[in-house]
Amino acid sequence: MKRLLMVGLLLLCLVAITGCSNNNSTNPQFSAAIGNCLRAENDNFLSGLVMLSETAKEGYSYDNVLKLKAQLDMFVQTNDLSVSMEFINGNVPEDIYVRIIDPRKKEGFMYRFETLDALRNSLVFLSSIAENTKATKEQMEWYQSFTVNLAEITLIYRTIGNDFIGYDNLTYVTEQFNKIHTLNQLLMQSTQLSYEDTNMSD
Repeated sequence: MKRLLMVGLLLLCLVAITGCSNNNSTNPQFSAAIGNCLRAENDNFLSGLVMLSETAKEGYSYDNVLKLKAQLDMFVQTNDLSVSMEFINGNVPEDIYVRIIDPRKKEGFMYRFETLDALRNSLVFLSSIAENTKATKEQMEWYQSFTVNLAEITLIYRTIGNDFIGYDNLTYVTEQFNKIHTLNQLLMQSTQLSYEDTNMSD
């Protein structure tokens, strides 16, 4: 009985480790399985975005920024690996690959990669803010803007779900990405100026 239990556990571990992997990329069943995996990951991604958005709305404070930083860091690590490895290992069937890579046919879940890049950049600045118990006016404004943009991105992901993103939604999401990148640049300049002012006063 114990042996059967051990075999069962080993099989479960094997399934968990291999995930969506399959070398037979022409198999229609595998194509469907990859699609399901991607959609399941998109559901997890959306849940993570909602969590981050709600945390950000709690307001600026040292503890809240640290909490958001920790959540975002964990979120980036756990949502950026599985599907990426499938692409790297060549395990994604052509029909799925084309639907995701073709810019005219990008599905909603593909945009999580771009979202993660934007959020990754933001994480750097959130970290620098969290190191200070007092926020400068510029940092405070940036944090508020970041919160608004994160909420907007979360809303649009909630709207599109697993459907094709569509040109209107694509434009809207891209605008939000651009806003976050712009805010990052402004904060970086502000941080640099503050640093230079401090050095000059010394």
